[in-house]
Amino acid sequence: MNKLIDTFKNIYQKQPFLLVLFISIILTIPWITMGDFYYKGEPREASVATCILNTGNWILPSGYADEVAYKPPFMHWIIVLFSLPFGSVSITTARLPSALSLIGITLMTFVFLQKRKSTFVAVIASLMLLTSFEMHRWGIESRVDMLLAFLMAGALFSLFRWEEKVLKGYPLLIPLFLGGAALVKGPVGFILPCLVFGVYLLILQRYSLWEILYKNVLVALPAGLILSCWYVLAYRQDGSHFLNLV
Repeated sequence: MNKLIDTFKNIYQKQPFLLVLFISIILTIPWITMGDFYYKGEPREASVATCILNTGNWILPSGYADEVAYKPPFMHWIIVLFSLPFGSVSITTARLPSALSLIGITLMTFVFLQKRKSTFVAVIASLMLLTSFEMHRWGIESRVDMLLAFLMAGALFSLFRWEEKVLKGYPLLIPLFLGGAALVKGPVGFILPCLVFGVYLLILQRYSLWEILYKNVLVALPAGLILSCWYVLAYRQDGSHFLNLV
């Protein structure tokens, strides 16, 4: 037991990032392989991914009873990519995007805080996040929420770093995070982070209102264009039925 404690202590002192990564993995990956789907949302997401895998329809796959999925299919694309080597969607591959997203949020939190606070604060805060009930629950279920949270968190962390540079240059990661979030759950994926960032800039009182609006549009517009590409392709495939759904 003492050797195990000494090992963890040594890792914490030399490679704290690896320690957080290891704990994140053992608290998520093994658990997504256990038990059947136990919430109605899980088989819904898995069935949409199964439709893509079976029909090759990557734009507007259907779920139960040929009902068209009402959310953009980015998470389902990822599930399919994980499932391709096995030829079918399983409980594990359906839940894997959520688990990896939770691990990603935990690691981003650690890196962000380690640079701005201390290693101790970063480790404690990231592990508190990882083990909080709702975060962990959504991280081991096949739902879009954790992937959405990962992409939105990545956008917010990147927006904060951009402000640290006094909004100089063009941060390519931000539109990618926002566009990915939009492809998970629609326009809220880029509207909400930009709204939060805009309020934050107003509180700082360092920028004019027009500069705040301009900088937000600068990163939100490409994300909106990414989502619009899917909307156009979906409309071309399903026409007025898809339009009424939207």
